[in-house]
Amino acid sequence: MHSRWIHAVFAVAAVAMIVTSLWLWQFAPAMALQYRVAERSVFAMGGRCAAVALAAAAQWLLVGSVIGAVYRPGRADQFFCRLAALTSGVACVAAVALGLAAR
Repeated sequence: MHSRWIHAVFAVAAVAMIVTSLWLWQFAPAMALQYRVAERSVFAMGGRCAAVALAAAAQWLLVGSVIGAVYRPGRADQFFCRLAALTSGVACVAAVALGLAAR
């Protein structure tokens, strides 16, 4: 019973992360205009890299915990979970680097 609630909370959190990443992807150029930065296109790409990092983290959460609770995890699940974690990390580093470069 307790683990079902945890998996439900993880699923809701993953959906919220996906919605937030889609919003961030769409409004990254508008945020570049709002925050007066020197390089607006670089800042917008940094925001879009942050959106990719958030979406990959949501996929990691879904594959790692929610789908793993329903089905027996195999090698393919572990591979995609690690790949999503790697993608999230690389996109997060790129987002920070582009955000700092836009200043």
